Amino acid sequence: VNTGTTAILVKVQDVEDQPPEFIAMTPVARISENAKIGTSVLQ
Repeated sequence: VNTGTTAILVKVQDVEDQPPEFIAMTPVARISENAKIGTSVLQ
């Protein structure tokens, strides 16, 4: 099994009056290498 890791920078734009809230300071997600462009990674 081949595996790899990478770091990404996500910029969040807030369209409401309240700042965005995150439960974890360092969210972790997994995505298939075959995932289509536009696939949701975290919600």
